[in-house]
Amino acid sequence: MDDAAAADTATAATQHTQLQQIQQQQIQQQQQQQQQQQQQQQQQQQQQQQQQQQRWITYCHFEGYYTGVVDGV
Repeated sequence: MDDAAAADTATAATQHTQLQQIQQQQIQQQQQQQQQQQQQQQQQQQQQQQQQQQRWITYCHFEGYYTGVVDGV
């Protein structure tokens, strides 16, 4: 193999390695995005629960029978 062919082979091998690294980075980024989406969904669920509790307390005060517990209303 002459020098030019050896250089071409080395370049091709380097490019292949870089491609694999780029693909791995993209996969990692996708996984991170999925984790962030899951966290956002959990936060939304927590916010919804808090809103429901507040509505219940307001409703009880308005009706004049706030006891702090749900007792057969």
